[in-house]
Amino acid sequence: MIRLIFSITLAILFPTLAFVGVFYDGLPKREGVDIRPKERKEEPKDGILVPVPSSSIEPDKKPDFSIITSSLDSWQKLLEEYYTEPARLPNSSYLASNAPFFLQGVHAPAFFPIRNWDVVIKEVDAAGALALEMPQAKVLYQKNIDSVRSIASLTKLMTALVAVDTLSLTEEVFITPNVVETLGEAGGFFVDEMLTVEQLLYALLLDSSNDAAVALEEAFALRRTEVDATLVRSMNEKAEELGMTDSSFVEPTGLLPENMASSVDVATLLYAAYQNDTLRTIMGTSVYETESSSGILHRWVNRNTLLDLIPGVVAGKTGYTEEAGESMAVITKITDNRYLITVILGSTDRTNATNDLIQWVKEAYVWE
Repeated sequence: MIRLIFSITLAILFPTLAFVGVFYDGLPKREGVDIRPKERKEEPKDGILVPVPSSSIEPDKKPDFSIITSSLDSWQKLLEEYYTEPARLPNSSYLASNAPFFLQGVHAPAFFPIRNWDVVIKEVDAAGALALEMPQAKVLYQKNIDSVRSIASLTKLMTALVAVDTLSLTEEVFITPNVVETLGEAGGFFVDEMLTVEQLLYALLLDSSNDAAVALEEAFALRRTEVDATLVRSMNEKAEELGMTDSSFVEPTGLLPENMASSVDVATLLYAAYQNDTLRTIMGTSVYETESSSGILHRWVNRNTLLDLIPGVVAGKTGYTEEAGESMAVITKITDNRYLITVILGSTDRTNATNDLIQWVKEAYVWE
């Protein structure tokens, strides 16, 4: 009986194995890369085992990555297409050290920027710092980016964003004694003077005018339909809409330390403001001269001194209070469709810190 069972088992097993062998032989090959299951090997690189495609295991022979096209716009797709078994992709130092080999066939925008590990990490003078590539939102540098801090006059970015969404640019605003008596930076306004909302936005974002912020708040209050529909309430609602979960605003100037946000939220806010045509134009203006309808001349200079100093810097905002320290958020255009957002919070020298961070990112990454 045992011999009979054994014979029947062999009769069933051997044809099945033969069929499997034929099936695997019939699997297609993709342009020189055999996708059939093979024994995989790993190579140590920088102390880390890096999976190697089965087609590249011959000595001194690198895999042909020229078949990778722009349709492969993410590492996930690369994994799905060329790593048929669960595996870790090559780490960034491996990619950087083999950049010419990898980049000859990889031209998809999502692959860039790629870290160049020959450039060491730089310590930046800031309590919180962030470098973010947009529009892909790739973090290129980070230091306490989720830490919530007072943001001083960076608050005015939200004031401007709400004002431009709710008020007409040509609408004239009456300058009250309350506006002129506002503490801190002043735009040189006079009581009973009339300025347009657009003029106030220039004073707000270039000269960081606190009285311009209060004037916009009063203009907003005149048009509200609910008692509690204040400018500050709209600022917090806008923050929620933008996904700024670590932000809170208590007044429109940034004078109070309770105006708070993380570096990530500040980057989100600056990028949102930059999407608005009016605010983008204002933040990219070095000097603005105008005359109010009352016949008073005004001249406001952009406090973002990097605007004319570093090629590519197109927008930004500065801030300072004793509690917050020096802060600065800047947008730099890297290529036609790539932007670098840098945020510096709690610095002793915001301009140098921002400059250092921008220059480091340009050197530490391959952009195309």
